[in-house]
Amino acid sequence: MKRALLPYRYFGPYHCARIEPTRRAFAAASLELVPLCILPASRQYRWSHPLDQSVIRLDLEGDARDRLSWIGLAGLYSALTRLSPDLVFVNGWSARDALLCHAWCRLNGVGRVLVCDSQADDRPRAALKEWMKSRLAGGCEAAFAAGRSSSSYLQSLGVPASAITLGCDVVDNRHFASARQLRREAGKRLLTVSRLIPEKNLVASAHAFIEFCRSRGSSSAWRWTIVGYGPEQQRLQAIADKSQGRIILAGFRGYEELPLEYADHDVYWQPSLSEPWGLVVNEAMASGMPVLVSRQCGCARDLVTADTGWIFDASSRQALVGGLEVAARDRERWRAMGAAAAAFISDWDLDRFARGALAAARIALGQTSPEELSQSAGL
Repeated sequence: MKRALLPYRYFGPYHCARIEPTRRAFAAASLELVPLCILPASRQYRWSHPLDQSVIRLDLEGDARDRLSWIGLAGLYSALTRLSPDLVFVNGWSARDALLCHAWCRLNGVGRVLVCDSQADDRPRAALKEWMKSRLAGGCEAAFAAGRSSSSYLQSLGVPASAITLGCDVVDNRHFASARQLRREAGKRLLTVSRLIPEKNLVASAHAFIEFCRSRGSSSAWRWTIVGYGPEQQRLQAIADKSQGRIILAGFRGYEELPLEYADHDVYWQPSLSEPWGLVVNEAMASGMPVLVSRQCGCARDLVTADTGWIFDASSRQALVGGLEVAARDRERWRAMGAAAAAFISDWDLDRFARGALAAARIALGQTSPEELSQSAGL
């Protein structure tokens, strides 16, 4: 039985949820899936989630930025050699562990599936770096992308469209479905779940939200709750303190607590300036919420329709306010849009990850016919 290695630097609840359905799908195709956890835990994410027994833990040394240490590279190389996979899923092209996986596969003639949710316009692109990426990406036997934006980017780097499958960014929809039954009577409550870092655009969004509320009068009942933590907390708290209770910083919420937060709000707002995908949008839709998503988010093209939410440009305060105004005008449709969002996201579940990963593995291993390739393109 051929062995496919699925390494992550660390496993959070999202990674763990994908293991069992993916392992079943691989076993049905006579393939062995081996999940590999490289670092003992993430320092950036406060995840506390038990690992599946099938996960092989290396517990190598990392740094404060969740990067594998230089010393840890030798341990990863040794583990790859010991496990002797026929195929490796490689997450991206920039982290040390990813670069080592690419190199090990090239040296040992092992197939690669490049896992990618990056977009061409995530951030400024340097020609030399893009050329180096194209050398890595173009040499992979297959790629497993998040959606249309990341697929287009991979094709620009030289990966054939026929070698790309979709679905690498999904959540366990069942975990968030309880919010649909718990949701309170409709109000004017927005929610954002995010790390408090500059690319999430929360400081500019806070000023835009206050301007939006003021345009509706001093008695406006609009509220915006931000769930998360990060280096911009003090700046945001200073704005929230002057917002007359309109902006609430709720702090960290664990995975088990998140459905209750979604249930307590009406619309999900994701105003990021840079967001490869945006798994929180999946969560909100599974919770039965309409979603207000910036066009800079990778998921916008795939998940947001006129029935499920709104897309706006997050690059200026005027655009941020305009997005809020568009959502407010549709307030009578929010409940119906939330139901449509839950129905739409049902096809973006754990089985989608399993199908996409398996299709990519079969392409990389040369087990897929041209006819099956055309079918996998619809994943």
